[in-house]
Amino acid sequence: MTSIQENTEQKKNTELFFKLDDNYGMTIRRLKSLQVALQRNPEQCRWYRGILNRYEREDMIETFSSQSDESAGVYYTPHAGVWKPRKRVPLRINFDASSKKRGKLPLIDDIEKSTSFINKIHDMLLTSQTSKVVLKCDAEAVSKNITKTPQRSS
Repeated sequence: MTSIQENTEQKKNTELFFKLDDNYGMTIRRLKSLQVALQRNPEQCRWYRGILNRYEREDMIETFSSQSDESAGVYYTPHAGVWKPRKRVPLRINFDASSKKRGKLPLIDDIEKSTSFINKIHDMLLTSQTSKVVLKCDAEAVSKNITKTPQRSS
């Protein structure tokens, strides 16, 4: 049974109901490639650093210094920039939830498979019309206030 707990930052902590594969090695390889590309373009590097710093201040991302034994069940999201120097905001950072290791499903496939509501839409609409209480939420606000706790080993 999954439990939800409130932490000291008033965010909700919960376990995912599916197991994430370890993608640390693949993410580090992609990060090294990104570093080489950013070293060739100092302006893009400055933009990239600024955007990631803002994301960290706004609690949209977390940083880590090294993989630890406590990181079981942690999924590292690879990212890359789309650089268009003629635009007003020349850099857009894409976080790649569709990246995958050889022979494994990407994170987005796990999430879509696990949380698909397509077959439940009829029941959800019917329930919203017949129930006294309906819970509605803002997905962006939820994503900023829920963090994943490491999964326990079975």
